Amino acid sequence: MTEYNSIRGQSLVEILIAIGISSVLIGGVVTTYVVSLNSNADARLSAVGTELAQETYDNIKAISEAQWSTVYNVTKSTPYHLSLVDQSFDIVSGTEEITIDDFVYTRSFTVENVLRGAGGDIVSSGGVDDPSTQKITVIVEWTSVMGARETKIGGYISRTRNISLRLTNWGDSGDEGPFVSQTTSFLTSDNIDFVSLPGVIKVLNF
Repeated sequence: MTEYNSIRGQSLVEILIAIGISSVLIGGVVTTYVVSLNSNADARLSAVGTELAQETYDNIKAISEAQWSTVYNVTKSTPYHLSLVDQSFDIVSGTEEITIDDFVYTRSFTVENVLRGAGGDIVSSGGVDDPSTQKITVIVEWTSVMGARETKIGGYISRTRNISLRLTNWGDSGDEGPFVSQTTSFLTSDNIDFVSLPGVIKVLNF
């Protein structure tokens, strides 16, 4: 009788140990599965955020190609977003919210002037302003099960297309510019004749 009770007690202990080990293993598997699900969901949200940022960046490039001054004349380093009006985009101050699959994304972009060094390379300081190049940074933010997230897309856009025109009233106005629209003035006129032949600038003693 004592031996039977001992075997039965031993079996009960083994069962309890097995249950404990199984609980630990199952808990680890469930935790891993949940983490995997959250990571996959976060990756999907990140992909959407990247697409939203790229969409805005591409549209800004299209706007600059159509009319450079629209992008150039905005207040620098100030958040803006694009608003679709009558099948064309307007640049509007502030951020915008976009809801996709019950997740809210906040999107905006900034425009900054660009400096170039003596060799023509873009520099962060000490260079000369290049009015034909602007730095664009698009930011998209959202909150997922993993916490606050954001994605950025940045790059440089340049004015590559200019409208040629013939002017007949050049004048020395002392205006430094830079000019973003049609003008007939320039800063100085050393050794330049722009009076004798209207519409022609002639460099003297060249």
